[in-house]
Amino acid sequence: MDHDNHFKQLIRANLEAVLFLFFPAFAAQVDWERGIEFLEREHFTDLPGGNRRFIDLGAKVFLRDGRPALIHHEFQLREGEVCQGEKMPARVRIYQNVLELRYRLPVVTIVLYLFGSRTGLGWERYRVHFRGMSEVFTRYRVVGLPRIPARKGLRSGRSVGAALAALMDRGEWSRARLKAECLRAVARTPDNEALKYLATNTIETYLPLDENEEAEYRSLVKEDDYMEAWEVEQSWADRMEEKGRLKGFEQGIEKGIEKGIEQGTRRIIFRLLEARFGPLPERAVKALKRMRNGALEALSLRILEADSLDELGLG
Repeated sequence: MDHDNHFKQLIRANLEAVLFLFFPAFAAQVDWERGIEFLEREHFTDLPGGNRRFIDLGAKVFLRDGRPALIHHEFQLREGEVCQGEKMPARVRIYQNVLELRYRLPVVTIVLYLFGSRTGLGWERYRVHFRGMSEVFTRYRVVGLPRIPARKGLRSGRSVGAALAALMDRGEWSRARLKAECLRAVARTPDNEALKYLATNTIETYLPLDENEEAEYRSLVKEDDYMEAWEVEQSWADRMEEKGRLKGFEQGIEKGIEKGIEQGTRRIIFRLLEARFGPLPERAVKALKRMRNGALEALSLRILEADSLDELGLG
């Protein structure tokens, strides 16, 4: 599963709400009315090895005092994992240095740990010690979802909070209860249908239930308190089904076009062969009918050079 792309879409669509959820003091310093300029597929080459590094999500915003700044997100499954040969603190130091040099702006980095973290909300830093000299370090914010109570996301009043709650600490709740709570919270937000769909898709993807949990969930959503959860899930399921039908329709059109091209190519080759060698024997006709586009195209290039059907493998 492409976790980075999934959360890039989710956070990009809800950046303001996410910052107010986890870092409200900083979010209050941003002038959101001036808009957000996202950095598209920001990358750089790591010399001297030549490896390309991609930043998960970057955005330029303006603070209320008029100064611009960059907000940089990185997504990782678990704290301490090695990626691109380095752990997250070393990578963040490189990313921050490159972004600051490229844009000449202050960079606020936030690392989101999805499944494993020692802390919930806090700070991490990367230290570099020099013997006999002062230390240099990089400091950045951390969101360790498994260490944050799910109720925090559910109380946010936004669909992204409910979506992220699916990966947070559920406390005494069962997984079935957590799913029902998350989907009900999505249903009750003022967000538009697109944001609710993104949130529901995250809950369905990252909070799967086994057979017993599914039975408990189905029992819960029959209760009046959780009817909204059932409704928002059905809306998501209908949309997924519609996307599946559209994809199947598009694939059917593509296959139809491909088949039409293949049939047209076969008819032309029939005519060329008959014009050059006369009426075709039955075995040649059958062989041509079995050929697909690639083989037909290769055959068409050899017709004018061949002296017999045998040379073409049709004799």
